[in-house]
Amino acid sequence: MGKEKKMKKRTICVICLIFAIFLVWFIRVYSLNREYKKRDEVPVIDYAAGEWAVYENEYAYGNYMEDYQVCVTGYQFYETDEYLKSREISKEDLSFSLGERVCLVDLRVKGTGSDSSNGLYLGEIWLYGTDYYAGQNPDLFALENPNMTDGAAGILATDGEECDVTLVYNIYRRDFTWYNWNHMDRMGWKLFLTAFPRQKNIVLQ
Repeated sequence: MGKEKKMKKRTICVICLIFAIFLVWFIRVYSLNREYKKRDEVPVIDYAAGEWAVYENEYAYGNYMEDYQVCVTGYQFYETDEYLKSREISKEDLSFSLGERVCLVDLRVKGTGSDSSNGLYLGEIWLYGTDYYAGQNPDLFALENPNMTDGAAGILATDGEECDVTLVYNIYRRDFTWYNWNHMDRMGWKLFLTAFPRQKNIVLQ
């Protein structure tokens, strides 16, 4: 009887020791992950539509951008067929693929520096949400911005100079669940402007 108690006690001690080791390991791993995540994170700054978002030498699409501000003045989702009909063009007139919907974002750009050689590239500003991204359609960008030089997607503006452009995004049905596709007006959408050392976005909705 005493031997059985001793074995039982030893078993309990071994289990407690294993549990303690696991607990220490878990706490250590959790702490390290939290520390690494903290090091990797960058501050996120969200601007509202109608508010000027400032480029302050942050990394954006291959360059460190500065001397510009941008402001969203409006946006609208369209069924692609409806949009093309309103512009009196067909899919055969376009060289780039189209999604089932498009999103038009009206953007005002303002120069804030004296060096007119520093341009702002707009062609790779992405539209994104929690688990989806939308890229621009160059054909429709050219259609909406007829004053832009053929194939250009950049702006040159000196201090105080402003201009208006419209970005056009492809929205593909395959990228969304049934619910999100049918409730797109309730989803969160942002323009992704910069990545580092600060991530800057403009919140559309």
